[in-house]
Amino acid sequence: MAEYTLSGTFDRFPNLKVAYSEASIGWMPYMLQTMDHYYRDQGADGWTKIAYDRMPSEYFGQNIFGCIISDPFGARFIAELGVDAIMVEVDYPHADTIWPHVREKIDEQLVGLSPEDQYKLRRGNAERIYGFTPSGLGKR
Repeated sequence: MAEYTLSGTFDRFPNLKVAYSEASIGWMPYMLQTMDHYYRDQGADGWTKIAYDRMPSEYFGQNIFGCIISDPFGARFIAELGVDAIMVEVDYPHADTIWPHVREKIDEQLVGLSPEDQYKLRRGNAERIYGFTPSGLGKR
């Protein structure tokens, strides 16, 4: 995430979207905080030679998205990261899948969020970010 963001890749390719699947989201608040720190303290004149006009964390939710499988720690930061920037994933058939207990595991992590936010995390964000309509639903 730091390489994409600090290299100016998203400035050169503003429509590029990167979703970090199979990585969960617990690490993301720290990375965003750290990149913003370097941006504020170093900027274009520092050793990092950051030469863009936006805080690194501002790319999150526009170009960078997180995916959550089973990450109770990361789930506590969904509101701070932005509900529009996170998607639920199942990762079947890999070892870290939550199958066959998908609904229960997701319900546990999303407790306390509004039904609208839960919808975004469960499928709405994926539909919007990837531009698809799930099979069988068709255009309405």
